[in-house]
Amino acid sequence: LTSFNVAFGVYISINQLQFIAQNNCSCFPHVVNLACQSVLSAITELEYVKETSQDFEPEKFSLHNFLDAVKHDPIATLRSLIRAIRASALRRQHFMQILVNMDMAILQLLKDIETRWSSTYLMIDWAILLREAIEQFLYGSEFAELRKYSMNNEEWKALEVFHEILQVSLVF
Repeated sequence: LTSFNVAFGVYISINQLQFIAQNNCSCFPHVVNLACQSVLSAITELEYVKETSQDFEPEKFSLHNFLDAVKHDPIATLRSLIRAIRASALRRQHFMQILVNMDMAILQLLKDIETRWSSTYLMIDWAILLREAIEQFLYGSEFAELRKYSMNNEEWKALEVFHEILQVSLVF
């Protein structure tokens, strides 16, 4: 129980008000969260957001158009890449060095969190901002095993579209 629920219960009791379940409405942020979770479940596999889940292994096939890129699940690919970079101090340090060398803002890649829908938006937002550094990291010789998480232009376009879709919910 939240303190609001307790206080509301006391208020109803003191004022002898009748609670009518049919008049109940969810708080707006909760509704926005449910809507965003529904959108996210349609565009990415949410199972991979969980801390205990295994990394997403993107299939390598020829991507010819936007729909192919969407089916390839670029959000899950990005999430697994970020998890791999963040899991290793050496990888984090190398990524930071790339940012310094490229004279970019020193930002850590953000990983989304299962309970916060806006974290997926922020993860994509920063990845788009740091795309050049991400690509340089992936195509360098130091961590070639992570190249499986590289994305082509269509997948980056899909991320940009998902970014725009999720951005709408930030207005509320």
